[in-house]
Formats: sequence, structure tokens, C-alpha cells
Amino acid sequence: MPQTAKEVKDLLAEAMAGIHAGQIEPRVGSVMAYLGTSLLKAFEVIDLEKRIEALEEANKEECLKVN
Repeated sequence: MPQTAKEVKDLLAEAMAGIHAGQIEPRVGSVMAYLGTSLLKAFEVIDLEKRIEALEEANKEECLKVN
């Protein structure tokens, strides 16, 4: 299972090549694309959550310095 956006991209590129070569049915490729898009969205949400947590922590520390 892909763990990074690059791995998802690589997997989808392989699927596209497989469809073009007739080795993968287009319906299977469609499912792979849907799942890949879902994974990419999940990676994005995880990244945003980490960034928000870091900002909140920095803000909390700044507020403690002021008070």
C-alpha cells in the first residue's frame, strides 16, 4: 500500500500504462484512480492537521510568554 503521495502517483502511472497496454481493464483502473484520489486527500488532511497542531502549540507558547 502506498505510504506517500509520490508512491500513489507512481502506482497510478503504472495503472495508466497497464490500461494503455491492455494489461489492466479500464474499470479496474478507474477504481484504482478513485482509491488513489482518496489516499491523496487523506495525506493532505493529515498534513494539514499536523500544521494546525504546530501553529496551535506555537500560539499557546507565545500566549504563555505574554502572560
